[in-house]
Amino acid sequence: MHLKNVTAKAKPLGLTSLIDVIFLLLMFFMLASTFSKYQRLPVATGNSGQTTQGNERPLLVRVKSEENYFAFGKELNFDQLRQELSQQPKSRKLVILPAKETNLQDVVTLSAKLSADGYSPILIAE
Repeated sequence: MHLKNVTAKAKPLGLTSLIDVIFLLLMFFMLASTFSKYQRLPVATGNSGQTTQGNERPLLVRVKSEENYFAFGKELNFDQLRQELSQQPKSRKLVILPAKETNLQDVVTLSAKLSADGYSPILIAE
């Protein structure tokens, strides 16, 4: 038995499945990526090398929740806190104490706002 030289005709390549795969990859990368802006916050440690001058104690700010703070012996929102802090020298250390119900974002938001206002030695205590 003799076989003839058979050449198979190539089928045309279907682009439908290729487009589906590309669409799935595009959807995956769009959903998996994040568009958040990351930034660095300067936070001092307990022994940051700065000594307090005279009887100058650090300023304590307790973060209770977003826009709810306790400082200078009273409950304050951020605008009131900013007004109270404006009467203090910006060279004083500022200690942020989060309350138990406070989430991390509230502490970071306050730290970023105070850093933007020029308070550089910021400590976060537990």
